[in-house]
Amino acid sequence: MNWLISRIRAAIVALLSGTIIPIRLLPSGIREVMKYQPFACLGGAPLSLFVGTADPCGILWLQATWNIILWPVTLFVFKKSQEGMVSYGG
Repeated sequence: MNWLISRIRAAIVALLSGTIIPIRLLPSGIREVMKYQPFACLGGAPLSLFVGTADPCGILWLQATWNIILWPVTLFVFKKSQEGMVSYGG
């Protein structure tokens, strides 16, 4: 079951990041939504930089913004998911 969840997650990330279908090839409405999501920084942003169709400063600001937003959320979720340590013995 864990393998299946991992494969599904990898497929969703690959689809949303623009590595399977480049974000520039999507219809204009979907393209605008997809290029500002955090997954686009994984595949679509480096590809756009490599091809020369994106502004490097804009991509860096977008990545920094997502880091500022998601870092505290991730730390909070991690703290909530940690189990309390129980120790027995001498």
